[in-house]
Amino acid sequence: MWRKTKLVCLAVAFFGLLVSTNWAQPSGVINPPPSVNDSLKAVSLDEVNKIASKLMAPCCWSGTMDAHQSPATEEAKTQIRLALQRGYTEQQILDNFVAAYGERILAKPKAVGFNLLAWILPAVVLLVGGVGAWKFLRHSSQAPVATKPAKPVPSDDPYAQRVERELEEFDK
Repeated sequence: MWRKTKLVCLAVAFFGLLVSTNWAQPSGVINPPPSVNDSLKAVSLDEVNKIASKLMAPCCWSGTMDAHQSPATEEAKTQIRLALQRGYTEQQILDNFVAAYGERILAKPKAVGFNLLAWILPAVVLLVGGVGAWKFLRHSSQAPVATKPAKPVPSDDPYAQRVERELEEFDK
C-alpha cells in the first residue's frame, strides 16, 4: 500500500513538473496553413532566414533558427514562410513568436528594463577592465626593481680562485 502511494505521489509530482516547466512546445505560432482559396505571394529563402536569424531555435535555445536543422526549427521556418506569404510584416511575425514562446525566443533582447543590463554590462566590464589594466601596467612600469649589488670576491679565497680558473678554462 505504501509503495503505491509513493508511486502515485511521484507520478503527480513529475506531471506537475512537466506542466510547469514548459517542456511541451507550443504547437502553432501563427494561423494554420492556408487553404487553396488564399492568395499567396512568393517568398525567398533569404527572406525567411532574415527573420529566422532574429529568433532562437526553440529546440535547444542555443543558437538562432537560421543555423539549426532540427524538426522544431524547420516547423518554425515553415510558419515564418507561411506568414510572409500571407502578407505579415517582420514585426508581426516576431510579435507572434514572442506571444507563443516568450521573450527568450528573441536572439537580441529588447533594451528595456532588466534586459538593459545585457546591453550595458559588457561595455561597463570592458571599461573597468581597461582602466584596471592601464593602472596595473602604469604602476608596474614605474616601480623600481630592487637589486642587490654583487659582493666582491676576495682574492685570497682558494675556492673562488678555483671557480674563476675553471670558468676561464670553460670559456676557451
